[in-house]
Amino acid sequence: MLFRLLRLAGLALLVLSAWLVLPASEVAHATPSLDAAAGKTAWDSKACKNCHGNNAEGKLARALTAYEKTADDIIKQVRTPRNAMPAFNATQVTDQELKDMFDYFKSLPAATFTFTPYQPKPGEDPGKTLFNQKRCAGCHGENAEAVVRIVTSSGRKTISEAEVKTQVRTPRRNMPTFRAEFVTDAEIATIAKFVKAEVEKASGVAPSTLPKSGGDTPTIPWALVSALAGVVCLAGSFILRRRNIR
Repeated sequence: MLFRLLRLAGLALLVLSAWLVLPASEVAHATPSLDAAAGKTAWDSKACKNCHGNNAEGKLARALTAYEKTADDIIKQVRTPRNAMPAFNATQVTDQELKDMFDYFKSLPAATFTFTPYQPKPGEDPGKTLFNQKRCAGCHGENAEAVVRIVTSSGRKTISEAEVKTQVRTPRRNMPTFRAEFVTDAEIATIAKFVKAEVEKASGVAPSTLPKSGGDTPTIPWALVSALAGVVCLAGSFILRRRNIR
């Protein structure tokens, strides 16, 4: 009986502490002031600069210096973008970071940069053309160098087209989401063939030995398995302890 009372009291205290901490955190960040220095720090740490330039002067996309709109306009564009920009969620970049970036933009002199869309070279692989036109190159390099490095560093020699599509639509890590109206499934398939070929070229895989596409091995949700195992272990420990007390 004593163990049950202590366990209930402990759980109640944990819930209470979480309830007390959360409102305090929300109040502390309810009306934060904008900060150009913090905006510069956020800008340097995010992928935004890969398309908009190291100092927001423009690169693969428009310049953001002396930004003429509001901080709320920036947040709306990042969350539900127009034109060719991918979407970033609040985990990848917070509203406060975007507000600070806005203050940083306002502190910069106007740039004279004019964006010019990527122009394919004669005889260029259609996948490479799309890879650059869709601005994948901003983070991954003109020839998908970053993708090649990630895949080959893990010991793999190829990547499936299905993996590329999954990453584009439901990305892991810090990659933004590319909407179907910006990059169609057919375009992803073309891009995936290019990326796959670049990985295999770097790995020295001959075309005659390439594995057939289709039938990808499903990915095991190890995080879920680990969580369930943890719950089972906790339940077992409580049962054993109760038996010992009795």
